[in-house]
Formats: sequence, C-alpha cells, structure tokens
Amino acid sequence: VFASLRRALPYFGRSLSAVSFAAALPASYSVLASQPEEGNSNIVDAILASWERIPNDFEGAYGQKFQCFGCSQLNEHGLQMQFYKKDGEDSVLGCTTLASNVHSGYPGMVHGGVIATVIDDTAFWTMYTLKEKIGVTREMHNQYLKPLQIGDTAIAKGVIISQTEKE
Repeated sequence: VFASLRRALPYFGRSLSAVSFAAALPASYSVLASQPEEGNSNIVDAILASWERIPNDFEGAYGQKFQCFGCSQLNEHGLQMQFYKKDGEDSVLGCTTLASNVHSGYPGMVHGGVIATVIDDTAFWTMYTLKEKIGVTREMHNQYLKPLQIGDTAIAKGVIISQTEKE
C-alpha cells in the first residue's frame, strides 16, 4: 500500500505531508508470537530488533478513557498498534497483526478502511514523535497494490516529506 496524507496542525497554521508505506507479513511472523512457527525465522522481530518502542503517552494520561481504535492497547476491539523509532532515522514504524475476522471485508481479506487506519495512525505517530505536534488528517489518498490477508502482520513506515503553511 502506498498512501500520501496531509495532516493539519490545529492552531499552528501549517500542514505536514507524510508518506506511509505498509507491507504485510504472513501470520507465522506475528510480532505478538513468542515463538516463530517451526522452521520459520521471526522476520518482524528481526525488523524491529534495532528500533525502540514508543510509549503511548495518551494511555498514561487518560487511562481507560483512551480507546483509540488504532493505537490503544486498552481497546480490545481495536488494532492495538505499536510504534517504533530508531536513532538516526527520520521515520516511525507502526506494527499490528490483523488476526480477527472483525477486520475483514471480503472473507479472509483485511478491509481497506482498516488498512487506511494503520496508515493514518502511523502518520499521526510520525508527526507526534518527530515534530512533537498533534494534528488530524486533512486529506488521504491510498493506492492499494495487493490485499492483506487476515492473520498478516502489517508494518507501516511513516516519513515526513514536507511542512508548509496552511492553505
């Protein structure tokens, strides 16, 4: 999936444009699994090994009231995404395993809106982590290159490509 987003920064009179790329890994490479399946290496753990997990400040500040569908670990029906940063990298990784049929559109395939949520939350955490700003999505354009299957682990990479004055 390739997406471009424009996020508005309330009260700051400017916008950021971000690009997110999302890739899927088979269910056997789940970031939540403690042991990889027999004969498989755990690719997700290998990818994230040199990245540091970003704490979710909002869960600490708001507790059970914070129920973001994308990133709250407290929302049992949500994606429970985790985000990562790496020193020297101008990007943020978002990761989740899309393991439930509640995430499906066509049987066995992840709904496009759920994929868009993965991209949108990754864009938010990219802006919040790299620019220390909170904003909302103003525009989003997605081009889906191939479907994600239920059980795949999605890893999205967020990069800020420009910062401009608000139009």
